[in-house]
Amino acid sequence: MPPDTLQFDVFPLRLTDFELYHIIDDSPKYPGVFPFEIRFRGQLNRDALAAAWRAALQRHPMLSTRLSGQIPNAYWIAGKSPELRWCVADESSCHESPAFDLRCEPPLRAHVSAGVEQFSLKMLFHHACCDGVGALRFVEDLLLAYDQNVTQPSSGPHWPPLNIERLHVRGEFGLRGYRPKLVDFYNVAVVWFRLMFRRLVVVQPRNGMAAVDPNVRYSPWAFSEAWLTRQQCNGLRQLAQRSGVTLNDLMIRALYLTIADWNGKVSRRWMRITIPTNLRLEEDAAMPATNVLGFAFLERRVGRDHDSQGLLQSIHEQMIAVKRGRLGLLFVAGLGIMCRFPRLMRWVLSRDLTFTTAVLSNLGTPLSGSPLACHDQQIVSGGATVEAIVCVPPLRRNTHVSIATMTHAGQLIVVLLADPTRFDQMQRVSFLEMYVSRLIKID
Repeated sequence: MPPDTLQFDVFPLRLTDFELYHIIDDSPKYPGVFPFEIRFRGQLNRDALAAAWRAALQRHPMLSTRLSGQIPNAYWIAGKSPELRWCVADESSCHESPAFDLRCEPPLRAHVSAGVEQFSLKMLFHHACCDGVGALRFVEDLLLAYDQNVTQPSSGPHWPPLNIERLHVRGEFGLRGYRPKLVDFYNVAVVWFRLMFRRLVVVQPRNGMAAVDPNVRYSPWAFSEAWLTRQQCNGLRQLAQRSGVTLNDLMIRALYLTIADWNGKVSRRWMRITIPTNLRLEEDAAMPATNVLGFAFLERRVGRDHDSQGLLQSIHEQMIAVKRGRLGLLFVAGLGIMCRFPRLMRWVLSRDLTFTTAVLSNLGTPLSGSPLACHDQQIVSGGATVEAIVCVPPLRRNTHVSIATMTHAGQLIVVLLADPTRFDQMQRVSFLEMYVSRLIKID
């Protein structure tokens, strides 16, 4: 399927502060991209999927765009439509460079690999144009179109409402006309002062050795995953209910304690876990795939003998504040100030600092409200069963661990992306096993 140019009246679009951050922070060694994979059980209808791909892209302009103009006054214009490539079953996208040139190529790459009664769609999104929630919005449209093309090809897909014009306000977060108070500036200053100057714990290779080939290249596809059974998931939910917390709180606590156990030594430095926060409002429900995201930062000094229950309750209280106060906006507000001084932003992002110890993103149950048919809690599209949807946030330099969790068919999927230039495969699997073991430990 040759790439073509789609026409959208919404362009040109000025970059938001969050998009500019991802452009400036991008590097060939640690590109700001995240992997997204959908695994199917069933036969692939290649023509139907190709048509669905083209149709879904027409609803999501940010996936067919390219960068124009000079930083910081750059903007998005219409670009080539991402090409859907076809691969043999054992071919992998891991061998190509994950770096994007957004001035020449779209911010999405995709390929399909098919075997006997199974196939998978692997996509690589650049975070400057799309976040995980936006990627799921595109995926839902794609699956709806594919299902319609296979089952009822004579009629069009029954898509949910979409308002492309909402892209013009994607960086406003419902705050147009809001006049910042003095306390807002103070809170932004506190967050950014800690980001710049607080010394953090780093997840170290086991035994202080990076037993890896020095020529190994970072790949967003070098992730590991673990599946918790329905029984284990039910046990976690019951524990959360008894403790008056959320499943997400349990995941955050488990990550703090895992890092403390893994590093194996007492440190008075802070651990910082970054939580991506969806800043979409109710009126943004019809917004196409894009970025409407912020970061919340949870900081603790955690030792191996830490009070587990006290840690859990403090996390729960802070996460309530994050949600009610939309504290992810504090990071974005700081970006807004720095974007006025792009040289300052480049200097800040180029410093050899550890901005966060680890990233943890909980996607909940992807596509739980989809109108697609389900069988045994698994979505069915075009006669094929979706066996898994997995993705994981990107890594930046000096942040060695990123984790994403999602629920599928009553099971919890834990996906770990650990820097392969620092950890070999055995250590990555070992860290993941330690995390899962800590998570399901009922206390």
